[in-house]
Amino acid sequence: AFKDEGSGMSDEVVERAFEPFFTTKGVGGGAGLGLSTVYGIVTQHGGEVSIDSTPGDGTRVRISLPANRAPGAATAVAADTTETDTVATAPCILVVEDEDAVRRMVCHSLRRAGYRVLEAEDGVVALERLAAEPDVDLVLSDVAMPRMDGHELARRLFVEDSTLPILLMSGHATDAGPGAAAAYGVLAKPFQRQDLLERVRAALEPRTGGTNTV
Repeated sequence: AFKDEGSGMSDEVVERAFEPFFTTKGVGGGAGLGLSTVYGIVTQHGGEVSIDSTPGDGTRVRISLPANRAPGAATAVAADTTETDTVATAPCILVVEDEDAVRRMVCHSLRRAGYRVLEAEDGVVALERLAAEPDVDLVLSDVAMPRMDGHELARRLFVEDSTLPILLMSGHATDAGPGAAAAYGVLAKPFQRQDLLERVRAALEPRTGGTNTV
């Protein structure tokens, strides 16, 4: 448990503290990924994290983790929360994002919602993953990435399979590109977890016939 003597947080802020991209800091003061990353790491290892805070009386953050009683136990717990832990018939989403913290947060949110999730750090790796795992139902890709950006990845995928849904993530309006919203769909960063899940469900609907609830 960690305790500070800061200004504390209201109930409304505590309720949203673990949301990705949520921050009470001004522009340029924070990305809102710190606590969501902590939440993802702790829960991926079978733990729990909670916040107790009162305005004017500081904040206490409590992290609980399972005991590691045998070699390899921690690895086994972490593996339980990957795509092998979800229903085999759930829609499969390939998340392509070069920033580790953002990719981890997005993947964790999708896994919590019951989706099977694959990961790739850029467009080149994404094509390799798709070749090895052809049963992907949606590609969720960042726009600005090294080696191969989201637009180039989307163009290549469209040529191979025009029915594969592609949803691009962009932190800048200019990154979306002309016609991208109509051609693929663009999810603007920063976004809240609920925004992510709603856009994913909408993108999957033509592919799954409206049966993608998980």
